[in-house]
Amino acid sequence: MSAGSTIFEPAELAGDPDVQRCLAALRAMYDHPGPDAVDALRPVLDASFTFTPAGTSDSALQQTYVGAEGFTAFLERQAALTDDSWWPEVQTVRVGPEVITVAVIARPRRRDGLRAEFGIVHRWTRRADTLVSFVSHTEQQQEYDRFHAHDADHYGGTGSRS
Repeated sequence: MSAGSTIFEPAELAGDPDVQRCLAALRAMYDHPGPDAVDALRPVLDASFTFTPAGTSDSALQQTYVGAEGFTAFLERQAALTDDSWWPEVQTVRVGPEVITVAVIARPRRRDGLRAEFGIVHRWTRRADTLVSFVSHTEQQQEYDRFHAHDADHYGGTGSRS
């Protein structure tokens, strides 16, 4: 998470050890591309941690993933779809009392050669020094859905082609 800036609202959060523990884990995760990045988060993930990616109902990746194992499974599936080219570049980090929001840019390439660029917002919900959930959003939903439209076929599902 070396690129971009970090904004604390309120400013006192910058000195909060719980916030710093979560930020350190997130920095390590964003700085370590690939499914093994989850290892950096394990110490701060709640046992019932959930992740819901931005996406389409046509996508085999679209579901709620539970725990570190679920998050790892998502990253492995995403890596298989994109030959591990999907890893976001951090733009800004905004830290609030319960939520850490990370704005990222992703420039993935699918196995079939299709390339894309998405602005995505990662919303991490924090309770003390533990991350309890992660939801991603994009304002480029149509492009995001088009990029992922073939992945259901890739995983044996019934994706649509456009």
